[in-house]
Amino acid sequence: MKKIIALLILVVVLAAVAWASEASLKVGSPAPELRLTSLSGAAYDLNSAKGKTVILSFFTTWSRSCLDQLKFLSALNEKHPGLDVVAVSFDNKSSLVKSFLEKNALAITALIDKKHKYLDEFHILIIPTAFLIDSSGVLRNIYVDFDETIKESIIADVNGLLAPRKAD
Repeated sequence: MKKIIALLILVVVLAAVAWASEASLKVGSPAPELRLTSLSGAAYDLNSAKGKTVILSFFTTWSRSCLDQLKFLSALNEKHPGLDVVAVSFDNKSSLVKSFLEKNALAITALIDKKHKYLDEFHILIIPTAFLIDSSGVLRNIYVDFDETIKESIIADVNGLLAPRKAD
């Protein structure tokens, strides 16, 4: 009986790994569609952000890593006028998210995915997860979790995308 259970667990794990590798978003591909309502009630469509560099972060209000990432992204957003930081919460209460943003003075566009539709569409397995999308709507990088290494990578990537282009 123990061998059958162990075999079933192994099959499930291998299937999950195979699904994740096949279904994963790929850097260099177009960003998936995203349409949600902001805390202010305005409709937001990621496709309408073409022409801007976007960092799309998925978060919850109870995660310390999410808070650290959002504080960093908010400061980065204020520093770079060509950058648009959009954060998608998986919390169910708009009032909770609004209070979280105000308490932490976060200068970002906040959306709520109460039905968790975009967990699957963006293949979110760990929060926070952020996506860097260039002005053409192409996915340039994916950042899973948040630490100093990811922070440095985001800074370098954003500076690379927003740096003035040199004439040849």
